[in-house]
Amino acid sequence: MIRQKDFLKRTLEDLGKVLAAALGFRKKGRNDQALQVLTEGCERLVGLPRNVLDALDVASVSRMLNDALRIRLLARLLAAESELDPSLKERAIALFEEAASREPLPDEDAEILRQLR
Repeated sequence: MIRQKDFLKRTLEDLGKVLAAALGFRKKGRNDQALQVLTEGCERLVGLPRNVLDALDVASVSRMLNDALRIRLLARLLAAESELDPSLKERAIALFEEAASREPLPDEDAEILRQLR
C-alpha cells in the first residue's frame, strides 16, 4: 500500500511539473515548446507514444490504458493542450467521462471536467 501511495504521489508530482513547464512556455508565447513538453509528458506519464494515442478512438485508448489513473492523466494533459488546440477539448472530456465510469473522479479532476464543459 505504501508503494502504491508513493507511486501515486510521484506521478502527480510529475504531472504538476509537466503542466507547470507547459504553462510557463505558453505564458512566454512559446507554444511549440509547450506542446513538446505536453507530448513528452504524455509518453512518460501514460506510457504510450502520443501518436499511437492520437490514432485511436477514446474507447480503444481506454482499453489500452486499462486504468482510471492513466486515463485521467491523459485527460488532464489533453485538457491543458486544448488551450492551445481547442479541437482536443472534446477528447479530454470523453476521457474524463470514461475515467469517471470506472471510479469517482477526484475533486480536482471533476472541476477540470466542469470547466471543459
